[in-house]
Amino acid sequence: MKKFVVLIASVLFSVSVYANTGNSSGAGTGASGPYVECKLNDGRVDYTPVLNCERIGGEVLK
Repeated sequence: MKKFVVLIASVLFSVSVYANTGNSSGAGTGASGPYVECKLNDGRVDYTPVLNCERIGGEVLK
């Protein structure tokens, strides 16, 4: 019985971790925030996470 309870607990825990892995920050976002169009200092426009854009001194285009 103990082995069965441990097995069920392991399965439930692993499924919840797996479900939380890709969806915790929303679709199309990552640890650096959502992807935005960023106008760089040299005039180029790049599609990059918002934190990267702010870090390099770019301007977020809307």
